[in-house]
Amino acid sequence: RAIECVNKHLSDPDFDQPQFIDEMGTSKSTLYKKLKSLTGLNTSAFIRNIRLKAACQIMEEKHSIRISELAYAVGFNDPKYFSACFKKEFGMLPSEYIERFVPDNTNYHEKTHAEHHAFIICRLGLRKPARLRLCERIYHG
Repeated sequence: RAIECVNKHLSDPDFDQPQFIDEMGTSKSTLYKKLKSLTGLNTSAFIRNIRLKAACQIMEEKHSIRISELAYAVGFNDPKYFSACFKKEFGMLPSEYIERFVPDNTNYHEKTHAEHHAFIICRLGLRKPARLRLCERIYHG
């Protein structure tokens, strides 16, 4: 339900924590505790995370989208801030993501084994301890 709520307001840069709390029909502390226990993220980080994952999906659907257009489409007012958040979350700039993982891009190349695992980790949005466990399972079955 929380993901649907954020997605409903995806392109709205004014959709923020207070509006999210109102739409979820709960208190600030209750929403924080639920999100933190389920995702490990606070309310603002959760909204940002959903927006960034939506950006990945949009890049895969609209292969030639400009980064500025993408930033506005997922509710960021500043494309530079969007790129910085994207890099912090996924370890690569949006332009690098397009080059590596969007098949219709002219710079796309066959994924190497390591790149494929980085892609899986990126798309799942896992934090560092979870990344290590995931890599262990992938490499060692």
